[in-house]
Amino acid sequence: MTTQLFVLAAILLVLAPTSRATADEAERYDADGVRGISRFAELYAKAATAQRERRPDEALGLLQKASVLQPKNALGHLGQAEIHFAAGRLGECQQALNVADALTGSRDQRMRTRVLVLRAMVAEKLPEGDALAAWLGADTWVSEVNATGPERASIRQHVEAHEKMRGQKVRDEAVRARILEGEAKLVAP
Repeated sequence: MTTQLFVLAAILLVLAPTSRATADEAERYDADGVRGISRFAELYAKAATAQRERRPDEALGLLQKASVLQPKNALGHLGQAEIHFAAGRLGECQQALNVADALTGSRDQRMRTRVLVLRAMVAEKLPEGDALAAWLGADTWVSEVNATGPERASIRQHVEAHEKMRGQKVRDEAVRARILEGEAKLVAP
């Protein structure tokens, strides 16, 4: 019996620092971010620092870990999309944007605006992308939620620029058609 008590006491002594560390960790972390920082917020903050310090792979890894912890938090997926966009990986960017887009809805107006603006920026880079339609979607969204400020003005400027480019493209095509028509008349007997 004494031997059993001795073994039990030894086990408790070994486990005591671990349980204290677990208690400290429990006080430091709180999934809801009320009593302490959430692991998601900590990883997101570290990822933001890594991104600022131009370590995109590290930032991406941290955001992926954060997204595993809170898969329904659009911020982690949007952060991944932004990193992929900056690195020129448009396919991966679109995948992360699709997840973030599905998670935003109209609850968080700022987040939804960021998703739509990044989607429009991706459309500008893709040959098959319809940048004007994407910017018009963002413009419609900010108009519906009565957003004000620099985001709305910037979105409006992009819409106007793409409308102007589309109009110029139509005029250029008309000129090309007239040139081809004139060349055809010169060649015809």
